[in-house]
Amino acid sequence: MQIRIADGRQELLRSAERYDLMTLEPPPPSAEGVVNLYSTDFYRLAGNRLEPDGLFAQRLPLATQNEADTRSLVRSFLDVFPYASLWTTEMHEMLLVGSYSPIELNADQIANRFNQSGVSTPLQSVGISSPAALLATWVTGREGLERYAADAHPVTDNDPRIEYAPWVRPKEITRTLPNLLALSTDPPLTGTDDALRSEIIGQR
Repeated sequence: MQIRIADGRQELLRSAERYDLMTLEPPPPSAEGVVNLYSTDFYRLAGNRLEPDGLFAQRLPLATQNEADTRSLVRSFLDVFPYASLWTTEMHEMLLVGSYSPIELNADQIANRFNQSGVSTPLQSVGISSPAALLATWVTGREGLERYAADAHPVTDNDPRIEYAPWVRPKEITRTLPNLLALSTDPPLTGTDDALRSEIIGQR
């Protein structure tokens, strides 16, 4: 492990290093100085540092902006990553996962990796007790996200309007969360069977 105390965006600008995975958990975009980690400009910069089949994961807070702004956050992501999906993490936020290559969810491969203690132990510590429980956090793929974002304007470096919104809007989640969950589809699994699909439904 290398620990670098620096600004992540500047790190990407000054280095040609490439990555298999990038994952972010920045403060909400309405926090001062953070919106440039949610913009199309940043996603393009990060995408240029991904390996061809690399993954990019971004936290999507739900209670800290109105639904129109949430749609803009999703639009920013979709405008950069051709392959995108949405996963639940906890009630007040979700996770956007994107790539420039198709993302395959192979049930056998997921089960084999889950059986590794270095994988299963940390997942179980946050309530993910099985491969089915992991797959039950899937919400939707690009098609559902496109319906949700629709014609929303993306967040860009030149249009960081979310930064000037109130930070916490506690009632907005009662609008945003149901609309996102309404997009729910079955995960597009390969190598699966009816027993696993039933278990996923039970975990949901």
